Amino acid sequence: MYEALTAFINDGWQSIRSLYEGDRTVILWLTGLSVLSFVGTIVAVPIIVRRLPADYFLPEFDGNERLGGDFQPMPLLVRVLKNILGCFLIFMGLLMLVGPGQGLLTIFMGILLIDFPRKKEVEMKLAQLGPINRLMSWIRTRADKPPLQFPNRQGDTGEHS
Repeated sequence: MYEALTAFINDGWQSIRSLYEGDRTVILWLTGLSVLSFVGTIVAVPIIVRRLPADYFLPEFDGNERLGGDFQPMPLLVRVLKNILGCFLIFMGLLMLVGPGQGLLTIFMGILLIDFPRKKEVEMKLAQLGPINRLMSWIRTRADKPPLQFPNRQGDTGEHS
């Protein structure tokens, strides 16, 4: 049993080592991309959280009203780029769950950007998760922004901090 485990570990290590020795540019690109995305999410996530309106999660929230009342469809290219960025953030958040970074919050920010059916319900449930809610509240408090509001539940004030 011990010999089989040792052989398995050695084979895995040899595979990683041969990848590194075979093409160091791949390793350098992956390392650079990892560092860049880590720094990028550390900068972007707080900006997005600060810019969210306090009533974003309330059913009455209408983003179009904030744009002047008339429905203004987003140009297709902008919408596609927004969805690509959202998918990238979700992917990077998944990687950050096992590596350094704020994985859950990055996944949440990616979900805020992509378009899919029943998105608002998913966003609200995720925003109310303890770690995500605490971190968003901390960011908003430090930025002197009002706390995010959620629909009232029995015995709930509608605000979470």
